[in-house]
Amino acid sequence: AQSDFKDGLEAGVPEGIEVAHKFGEREIEMRKQVHDCGIVYFPDNPYLLCVMTRGNDVYKLARAISEISKMVYEEVESRRL
Repeated sequence: AQSDFKDGLEAGVPEGIEVAHKFGEREIEMRKQVHDCGIVYFPDNPYLLCVMTRGNDVYKLARAISEISKMVYEEVESRRL
């Protein structure tokens, strides 16, 4: 919950929703990887989400993670009882 990477999973959920996550970056054979996995503390229904990416632009990879996180959050919210 104290990660300093705010551009992945955390960027895809509304402010005030806690996310305990771990991220990693690496480069293999000139291709970058950005991964972000964690627990999103959705009210009364926390869930796990792990998004792993690879490509050439770290900023685009982080944006893809945040967009996927947002889509998942919205889906979980739409199923709220």
